[in-house]
Amino acid sequence: MTLSDLESRDLYSVLGVEKADPSGAIHQAFVRLAPKHPPDKDPEGFKALHTAYRTLIDPKAREEYDNLMSCGEEIARLVSQSFAAMIHGRYKLAEQLIARIVEETGGASEALMLLGMVQFEQGHYRDAIQTLTELVDRFPRVALYRINLANMLMNRYESVEGDEAKEHVLSRAREQYLRAIELDERNPLAYLEMAKTHLAEKKPLEAFEWTEKAVGMKGRMAFEDFEALLYGFVVLAYSEEPSRLADQLRRIESSVPEETEARQYTAGALVNSSFGLVHDRKMEAARLLVEAASRLTPDRKALKEMLVDLELGAEADLVREEFMNDPLILKPIREMADELFEHFILRSSVDRLEAAGKDFLEKLRGTNLGKLKRSMDRMKRVYPAVWRMNEEFWRHFLIPAYLIGDPPKATPVWAWLLLGLLVAVVALALFITFFPHAFESLIYIMDTGQSHYP
Repeated sequence: MTLSDLESRDLYSVLGVEKADPSGAIHQAFVRLAPKHPPDKDPEGFKALHTAYRTLIDPKAREEYDNLMSCGEEIARLVSQSFAAMIHGRYKLAEQLIARIVEETGGASEALMLLGMVQFEQGHYRDAIQTLTELVDRFPRVALYRINLANMLMNRYESVEGDEAKEHVLSRAREQYLRAIELDERNPLAYLEMAKTHLAEKKPLEAFEWTEKAVGMKGRMAFEDFEALLYGFVVLAYSEEPSRLADQLRRIESSVPEETEARQYTAGALVNSSFGLVHDRKMEAARLLVEAASRLTPDRKALKEMLVDLELGAEADLVREEFMNDPLILKPIREMADELFEHFILRSSVDRLEAAGKDFLEKLRGTNLGKLKRSMDRMKRVYPAVWRMNEEFWRHFLIPAYLIGDPPKATPVWAWLLLGLLVAVVALALFITFFPHAFESLIYIMDTGQSHYP
């Protein structure tokens, strides 16, 4: 039975905890298990852990889950099946199962919240927002419903067109977050989500202030502040005060206990956050996170290799714009280098890279070899990081590129004859100039047959 097989399990068994265990035990179980199921190697296992943790760590969500599971064996079975379907990405099936739960429980609030979430996952944004809006109207004093509604509004924010429409969506989301904070001021989640609204407006320092309000909010172990501290680091990466990153990183590392499992979990979280920063070209901040992850787990070779790649990527990113606008480098080479950067840093698909490589060779067909060589030499000399980032690729494709380029054009025969005649005339003129009697002596000997000229 795999971790993601929830059809015959409940969320407590996923984390290996008991129903009566406190939230601290749930947090520790997640920290212990998460490194064993990394999202890049076991995405469904990690999603199962994440789903169980997010549901059970929040007191209200945990209470609602427990209420549904206590509604009888049939409802409990449907709940487990719906969570399993969501984890496997089968949201249409999950919606059908949850609709049955809603019907059989007479519209239980817990089931309606799940319905809204699965509607949103399918891209049915209007239906999801309407479902959660009705839920908030029915239960106005439940902070969790307001947070989930606001989260859905914020996910719609990027796709909304027009400044006025965006401002309206943002205002609605903030209103729900603020009301959730009033209802449950000790829950750090609403503070962190409020921070995201300011980051959406490209106001990182305002966002950082909200992350700081989330620190220490639970009033328990410092390690539970890790998420707030990490998101504080992320928002600072978008500010114009990068000097504050080192201080924030020290705070993050100081919150991590010495236990191996906690350090492994923290390292994984730091690396995951670095991917988002790399995507937004915050290379130095991403490098700092991976460097910190390496300090927490120094025996992990993959992290050290990733750190080397990030350092090279950061160096290349500094000259990327200049390189892309360099008229002395052929356009196909610049375009291919940009595609390689996307693959190297953002891990674009191999199929996309192969297609780009074929297009690259096709565009070089008929290119003058001299121009091609000068372009490659300039890249190596002026933009060494761009070259080194994908040196193996360039060396692999450079030989075919030379082969398909224009070969040196053959010199016509008449040109060689003309050149030879010109050389002969010049040589004869120089001979007569420096040896004026030699020509007369040669003629006399040829006419008389004598061996010397008198």
